[in-house]
Amino acid sequence: MSQYNKLVPKFSLDTFNSLFIIPQNWYEYSKEDMDINTRRNAIKTGLEKYVHWEKDTKKFLEDMYVEAFNIHEVGMAFKIK
Repeated sequence: MSQYNKLVPKFSLDTFNSLFIIPQNWYEYSKEDMDINTRRNAIKTGLEKYVHWEKDTKKFLEDMYVEAFNIHEVGMAFKIK
């Protein structure tokens, strides 16, 4: 928050952390603009993104487990598991 009660933009070059970057339209609002519905919507959207990310991560790890097992890297497969 800045002295004007607005978010100060932070940009990350790391695409892995792009899930946690604040949506661009939030920089238009001030502290006074935030009401209960805006907060509820933000929480709902954030949780939906998080659930989607968790599902993608689970699928990726399952695929890597199968791949490691198929190339006889059993130790790596158990580490992934």
